[in-house]
Amino acid sequence: MTLNGDLWSISEKTSSKLQYIRPDKETFSITGQIDAQPIQEQMKNTEALFADAANEPDKILLDQLKSSFTATFTVPDGVKVTDNPKVVATGLGDCFTLGDVTQTGNTITAKFNLKSGIRTYKELQDAVASVGKNDTQTGTLKQMRRAGDPQVTPAKIQIMIDGFTLDGTKVTQDGALFHMNGKLTGNFSSYATHNNSTKKFVFSWKAKQDAKGNDEAGQGKTVNDAKPATNDTISYTVAATLPAKSTLPGDIRINNNTTHNSTYGTLPGKKVDVTGALNVQTIKNQMAGIEQLYPNVAHNKIDVDIHKFGFVAKFTVPHEMKLPELTKDDVKLENFGGFKIVDVKVEGNTVVVKMDLADDIATYDQLEHAVDSAGVVDGWMKISIPRVEVKSNTGEGKQLTVTGTVEGSFDALATSQNSGKNRRFLFTWKAEQWPDGKDSIATDDKTIQATLETPTTITQDLSGDIRIGEETEHEAVYPTKPNATLDYAGWLNKQSIQEQMSSIEQLYPKVTDYTKLTVDVPNCTFTATFTMPDGLTLPSVVKATAKDFGPYFSITQTKVSPDGKTVTVTMKLDTTNIKTYADLQKAVQQAGDADGWMKAIIPGVKVNGDVKSGTRLTVVGTVAGDMQATVTSESGTTKAFKFHWDGKQWADGKDATAPANDTSIRFTVEVKADPTQPGKPHTPNTPGKSNTGKKVTKKVTKKVIRKLSPQTGDLLLPVGGIAVAGIVVVGAALILRKRNGNKD
Repeated sequence: MTLNGDLWSISEKTSSKLQYIRPDKETFSITGQIDAQPIQEQMKNTEALFADAANEPDKILLDQLKSSFTATFTVPDGVKVTDNPKVVATGLGDCFTLGDVTQTGNTITAKFNLKSGIRTYKELQDAVASVGKNDTQTGTLKQMRRAGDPQVTPAKIQIMIDGFTLDGTKVTQDGALFHMNGKLTGNFSSYATHNNSTKKFVFSWKAKQDAKGNDEAGQGKTVNDAKPATNDTISYTVAATLPAKSTLPGDIRINNNTTHNSTYGTLPGKKVDVTGALNVQTIKNQMAGIEQLYPNVAHNKIDVDIHKFGFVAKFTVPHEMKLPELTKDDVKLENFGGFKIVDVKVEGNTVVVKMDLADDIATYDQLEHAVDSAGVVDGWMKISIPRVEVKSNTGEGKQLTVTGTVEGSFDALATSQNSGKNRRFLFTWKAEQWPDGKDSIATDDKTIQATLETPTTITQDLSGDIRIGEETEHEAVYPTKPNATLDYAGWLNKQSIQEQMSSIEQLYPKVTDYTKLTVDVPNCTFTATFTMPDGLTLPSVVKATAKDFGPYFSITQTKVSPDGKTVTVTMKLDTTNIKTYADLQKAVQQAGDADGWMKAIIPGVKVNGDVKSGTRLTVVGTVAGDMQATVTSESGTTKAFKFHWDGKQWADGKDATAPANDTSIRFTVEVKADPTQPGKPHTPNTPGKSNTGKKVTKKVTKKVIRKLSPQTGDLLLPVGGIAVAGIVVVGAALILRKRNGNKD
C-alpha cells in the first residue's frame, strides 16, 4: 500500500517552493506528512473477512496485534540540527503515539507506536478512524503557519522537527541547494477471531511524494541548475542565501561643505546643519541584476515579498557641540525617493535615524519606482540634522570632528506570476568615505567625517587718541580755567581694521569680485572708556555723539559708572545689510574722516570751580574692539575669523606729560586762573606721517609762557628787575598779538 507523503517548512501550500535560509542567522523546521486514508480504506476491506460480524465488530476479538510505523529524515552536509530539536506530532488520534526520536549522523528517525489496550476490532476500527482528527495544533505548529493555510484534514498525520539551520562554515556559495529527503514505512498485523473462526490479516505501507507538493528544486547544486525531484522522492529543498555586501560612497557635510579642501570655519555659539550624504547608484545596479533573472517577465508580473529594506544613519558630534531635541519631522530628507524616516533618537552625542520604504510594495514595478526615485538627481540621497550648536564656551583653535555611519539592507523574495520561479535577494550595504569629500584632516580613507574649526584670535594694536576739538595736547599741556566746560573726544583710527581685512582677502587670492564672498558678521563692537580725575565733573546726563562714523557704525550705548567717574561708550557695526564681503569692505571704507579717524565725543565735562590754579587734570582712556566673522566662497569653503584690537596711544598725539614709556591714551589740562589764550591748535597728522614743515603755534606759546613764568630765584629780584620783567611781558604780548593779527 502506498501513501502520499510530503515535506515542507513554511506551509503545505508552499511545499514545492524553495525556501531561502541565511546560514547561522536563520533557522527552519521540517514537517513530514502522510495521508492515512488508504489505511482506513484497507480496514474496510478487512471487515469483509467477517461478513457475519458487520453489525457487531465489538464481537471480533484481536490477538497478537502489532504495528511498525517509522519516519526518517535525511539532511545533507551543511545542514545542522540543534542538540535538542523540538518535535511535535499531530493527527495521531487514538491510534498511534510518538515513540523515540533519534539522530544518527545526518539521519533523524521517529518511531510511532500503536496505542495499547486495543482488544476488539471495534476498538481498532475507531482508533484508525480517529487518525487525523485528534489535531493537537497548538504552540509551535500553529506558529509555523501563515494566515489562510488550510487546517489539517482528517487522516493526515504530521511530524514537525524544529531547529535546523545552515552551517556557515560549510556554506560558501550563494544559492547553494540543500536537499532533505523523507521516508515512511509501516505495517500492521493481527489475528481476528469471531464465532470460533480465526483469520490473520496483514498489510504494510510506504510513502511516495504527493504530486501536488513535488519539490521544484529537488535536483541540482545551485538555484541556477535546479530541477524538480523525480522517482516519487519525498524531498524538500532549501537554498543558501549569502548577503551580497557592497560599499556605498558616503559623506558628511557642514552647511553643504564637504570640508575636503579645508576645515569648516565656525564661531562658538553658532548653529550648523549636519548633512549625511549617501550615493545609491550601486543599489540601482543591484536592482538591475534582479531584472535580468526575469528577462521575459513584465515587472508588474513579479511579486515581491519584502522582509526588510531600510537604512540606519548615525551622527556623532564631539563634546563641544550640542544636538537639538529632534523628532522625525525635524530631520530633512533630500532625494530619498520612496523612503521615509520612521524613527529619530538622540542618545547623548549621537543621533540615530532609521529609514524604511514609505509605501507597501507588492510587485517589482512598485519597488523599481521607489528605488529609481531615490538619488534621482546625481545618485545622492541626503539627510540633514538641523540646528547643531557649537557650544559658546568652545575654546579657540578647536577642531571639532563630526563622524557618521550608514548601514542598510534589502531582503526580499521575488516570484514570477507566470512560472512560479522564486528567488531571494539579500543585499547589505555599508558606507565608507567618498574620496572626493574626504575631510581635510582625516587620518584614514574610510571613516566618514567632517571637521569644523574655531578661529584663533588675531590681536593687533589700534591707534587711539583723546582730544579737545582738534588739539592733541602733544606739544604742550592744554590750558583751561575753573568752571570751564570741555568736550572730550576719543579718536579711533581704522587703519588696523583695514589691515586685518587684508588678511582675509589674502586667503582668497583668486577672488576679485568680492560680491561672490558671502559673510556673516555676528559681532563687530568697539568699546571706549573715559575716566575723569577729581576736579572734572561729568554732566548729569551723558550722551556720547559720533562723528565720521559713516553709515554703518553707530554708538549704541553710553554708560556712566556708579562713582560718576568713568564713561563707557559702545560702538557697533550694523550688519543688517552686510551680506557679502564687498558690503563689509564698503562699511569699513566709509567709516572715518579723510585720514581714517572716527570720533566719539563726550560733551559738557566741567572743570570744578574750586580747582586751584596750576592743577593738572588727566583724563585716561581705553579702547578695545572685537570682530567675529565667517566668510564663504562661491565654491563653499568657509573660514572663520576672530579679531581683537587693543587701543594704544597714537605716538603723534601722546600726552605732553606722559612718561616716555607710557602708551596709555590720555589727555591733560592745566587749570589757570587767567590762562593765556592758546593759539591755533596743533593739527595732528595721520598715523605714520611726520610733522615736518608745519608750524605749531602751541609750541611757541608754551615757550613764551615758560619764559614768563616766575622761577624760585625771581622772588629775590629787586624792584627794578621786576619792572624790567613787566616791560618784557608787555612787549612780548604786543609782538604776539601783532603776529597773530598778521596770520589772520
